[in-house]
Amino acid sequence: GAALLVRVFDGVARLGGGLLWCQARIAARGFYARAGFIEVGEIWQDPDFGPHVEMHRHVDASDLIAPPTDVGDV
Repeated sequence: GAALLVRVFDGVARLGGGLLWCQARIAARGFYARAGFIEVGEIWQDPDFGPHVEMHRHVDASDLIAPPTDVGDV
């Protein structure tokens, strides 16, 4: 999951960055918080999936994945 978020951040940064948001299950909010998301608003109940909270994170050039500096002989 964390590796996927790194790729998402990179993709958003390559498109100019901006606000990335999600509707996180309460059980997963720690995962998103470790990735830099912050909770916004109150916890709400999804009738099919249980309690959720909206989370936001700003993405910018600092989230770009750096290209390899030395690819060696291929």
